Amino acid sequence: MQKFVSFQKKIVIDINCDLAEGGNEDAEIMPHISSCNIACGGHFGNRATIEEAVRLAKKHQVKVGAHPSYPDRENFGRQKMKMQSQNLQDSLLKQIQLVIDSCDKNDVDFHHIKAHGALYNAMENDTDLCELFFDVLQKIDRKVVVFISPKSKLKHYKSPEIIYWIEGFGDRTYQADLSLTKRSESDALLTNPKAVFKQILNQKEGFVRSQNNDKIEQKFDTICLHSDTPNALGILRFVIQNLEVSTNK
Repeated sequence: MQKFVSFQKKIVIDINCDLAEGGNEDAEIMPHISSCNIACGGHFGNRATIEEAVRLAKKHQVKVGAHPSYPDRENFGRQKMKMQSQNLQDSLLKQIQLVIDSCDKNDVDFHHIKAHGALYNAMENDTDLCELFFDVLQKIDRKVVVFISPKSKLKHYKSPEIIYWIEGFGDRTYQADLSLTKRSESDALLTNPKAVFKQILNQKEGFVRSQNNDKIEQKFDTICLHSDTPNALGILRFVIQNLEVSTNK
């Protein structure tokens, strides 16, 4: 039994959230989402935090995914790193395996992978990095969903074992080319619950509005709300209260 969120037109929304990143509201957030992306040691986390998150996800029937990043705790994985390819690949495999091991231990299905921060963004332009990440996915040797941005070049790397879900962001603003506004900009985040709710409805109708109010056509398979956005729990509660909660059996 898996939770989803739907509204009047019965359009299913998969709401995902990056968790186990040191926030103190994970337990309150988890019941309201359908997918969680668990930090696994690159930008944050360890075996204990992963285990806690997996058990919490199991309790609330939330799909579990790994959220690997550049091994860069100092910058929370939000700066692109120059690394030897083998070292980065080894790090990513180790991070993902920690979540897989915890899922196996707790009898939970391992569902997806979502790269974090600079690693996620870099795959919009860096084909060498996409090839490296694709190699990592193939070495996992199991069917997996991968959350990617609409601009990601990773989607061009095909395998019968890999399903790509295009991800939108309910609490981030967009530029006209569908890129996210840089976090260094003052208007990068949406923190007004009504604005987030409106953006989610737009995304599930198949478009987003840029900062210049351009309408950009784009279909999304999953929508992220960040746990570290100011008032994240309040925003999430507002969104859920204004949507009809349903269960997909």
